[in-house]
Amino acid sequence: MSKKSIYLLIFVCYTYASIAQNRPIYISVEDMINNFRENKRVDINTYDFLYSSDNYLIVTDSLLPQISGINSNEFQGEWTDFSIAFNSGQSNKSREYTLYLRKIKTGENKEIYVNKLEEKYGKDRYGIPARWFSGKMSLFISPQVLFGEIVAKCSSIFIIKNGVIVSKKTEQAKEGEMEGEKIAEVSTSGSPDTMFVFSVGLTWHNTVQYDLSELDTFVNKGFQRDTNSIASGEYSILLVTNESGEADGYLLEPEKLKSIEEKQLINKLLSKIESLPLWSFGWLYTIDGSIFQGRYIKANYSSDQGWNFIDYVMILDDNQNISE
Repeated sequence: MSKKSIYLLIFVCYTYASIAQNRPIYISVEDMINNFRENKRVDINTYDFLYSSDNYLIVTDSLLPQISGINSNEFQGEWTDFSIAFNSGQSNKSREYTLYLRKIKTGENKEIYVNKLEEKYGKDRYGIPARWFSGKMSLFISPQVLFGEIVAKCSSIFIIKNGVIVSKKTEQAKEGEMEGEKIAEVSTSGSPDTMFVFSVGLTWHNTVQYDLSELDTFVNKGFQRDTNSIASGEYSILLVTNESGEADGYLLEPEKLKSIEEKQLINKLLSKIESLPLWSFGWLYTIDGSIFQGRYIKANYSSDQGWNFIDYVMILDDNQNISE
């Protein structure tokens, strides 16, 4: 083999290795199905939180400094950021934001630890300024818990120097055409009876839910309903969008259907889902950096009204989403 061939082989191997390293990792369909059926759980409260204009979940291992005789790794903190150099003549872009430790949530000796931090770094009404920290902080924006996976539409990287946030970079997961608008239940009277529509932008607030009315319309259009066979039914399905933007549907529950008519009904539903236009639905990020391609959906059927779909993000909201 000539030297030229050897160099070419080395280049090809290096190129393939680089592609493999940069290739995203996807949560498998099998894992998504098993997580649902096992009702898999994860404790989101073991992570630190930063509360700002959005709820952020801090992914970075630990921001707390080590103090002699105390293991700071056992603590979970709540953080906030606040502009301390803002004058009336400054624009928002010229604000300087400082990271503050608002409180320590858990861990033995937390009172002693907090007192030592206050003695060294001071404290004001916003908390303890994190002057000890310089580096990169990775965050999830308004994360959700879906059957064992912590997911979010957006993630951010903060670059911090001596506690001051010097830059922010936000990335948004692939978005679908049927998830462009979200419905939030907001009411000045305190009851969730007034509906407002928000664009998702670069945030995914825990008060903002996916509206699946476009999926209702698409599936019910031309869907032949047999009023003499099945009057109604409740099902759970998994809608998966692959790397090409194509949709696939999987029945989650019930695992076994009772009749031939019910099997025909579900087969027609899954066929409809598979005929969705490309990139009708997008993806989410997982906390370990993988891509979550699925949507857990409650599918309610009525021979009179047809199909109605509810995102499990809405169903699980009271029990699994973040609340300050």
